[in-house]
Amino acid sequence: MNENSSQRLVAGGHFCCSPLWDKNQSVIDRCRKIYFPLRGEAFIEIGGREEHIRPGAACYLDGYRLESQRCPDLLE
Repeated sequence: MNENSSQRLVAGGHFCCSPLWDKNQSVIDRCRKIYFPLRGEAFIEIGGREEHIRPGAACYLDGYRLESQRCPDLLE
């Protein structure tokens, strides 16, 4: 653990991803985020590459580097 880190968790909660989450670079929240997907999928573009976010792995997202984010419709 890096005790000199200036990063700290300031908020938490549960969020349901929907197409309302879709954003391009000009409106993405400029912060770092940690996601623990429970179900469904989402996509981000960072460094010109699209990355798939899905259950089974925690995701650390650097909002300062994100180019776009999108979440397809939920099928329930």
